[in-house]
Order: sequence, then C-alpha cells, then structure tokens
Amino acid sequence: MFDKNRLLLMCKLFILVIALIITLSLTPIVFSRYETEAASVANTNIAFYILKENYYTESLSLVSMIPQSAPYVYNFTVANNDGINRVETDMEYDLSIITTTNLPLTYELYMNQTYDQTGATSAILSQNTAADEDGAYFKTIKTAKQTFSYSANQANNYQLVVYFPTTYTHYKYQDIAEMVRIVIESKQVVE
Repeated sequence: MFDKNRLLLMCKLFILVIALIITLSLTPIVFSRYETEAASVANTNIAFYILKENYYTESLSLVSMIPQSAPYVYNFTVANNDGINRVETDMEYDLSIITTTNLPLTYELYMNQTYDQTGATSAILSQNTAADEDGAYFKTIKTAKQTFSYSANQANNYQLVVYFPTTYTHYKYQDIAEMVRIVIESKQVVE
C-alpha cells in the first residue's frame, strides 16, 4: 500500500517547486549597472551686476549629474549695468570658480563664446586644488582680470562647461552632489 502522509508531503513539495519556478520566471534575475543616457544644456540665468565695489557670490548645486558624453552647460553674465543703473567709474573684477572635488569632473570656461564654437578659447587662467583648514579639498579656477568702462553698458557672457565622462558609471558615483561657487570681486580702477 502507499503512505497517505508521504503522498501529501510530495504534493506540497511539488506545488512549492512549481511556485518557485513561476516566481523566478516572472522575476528576472539580472545584474544591474549604474548607467543611463541623457543630454543636458542647463541654461541658468544668473546675472551679476557690478554697480559698486563689492564681493558677489552665487552657488550652483550640480545634483542629479550622471555620466554622459555630452557636457553640462551653465551660463551666467557679469555686467556693469542692471538695465537702469550703470557704474559711475571704471571698474575691474576678478572671477573665480570654486568647486568641491566630490566627483571627477572636468571644467571649461568660455567668455563671450560658446564651447562648441569653432576656435573657442578657454578663459581659464589657472586651476589649483588645495585643502582648506578642515581638510576638505576644493578646486579654484581663476580667470584674467576684466575691466568695465563707465561710459557704456557692457556685459561679459560666460559659459561654464562641465564634463562627467561615461567612464564613471560605477555605483559609487551615484547620489553625490557637487557644489560650484562663482565668486566675483570688483573694485574701482585707480589710475
């Protein structure tokens, strides 16, 4: 004769195996990878109006950056007028861009040109990476001193181009934010 308990155990085991096979076939087993494709041209409308001697700063948070072949582009303007008022003396300014070094990014800066323009030349005079008093590393990008006249409305349009190459698709670069601070120090031209 056959054992009724053993038959019940075999039926339960058979149903469990079938349920497991169905579950595995409906849920694919894959190894995912942090990789995606996107194109971005961020058109940030930042304007600095140099109307007096001052220290101007603006921060950009580069969140949600993903490695891609196309660069991220940020535009900003430095002007000697705000559309109504204009400087009353000749002014000069120094432009610095200070960035965190959380991601392996490459920066380019163009003045009154676009990065994709034929013959475009970088406005970067120097780049330096150094630790602050807390041990955090920052990259400082400097440009040549620029001068505005009081006699006419003038503006310099800048394009900051940020490259995050596709070679950095590893998950350890996921959810890391990069901060960029644009700093302008202006003063009167004293002859």
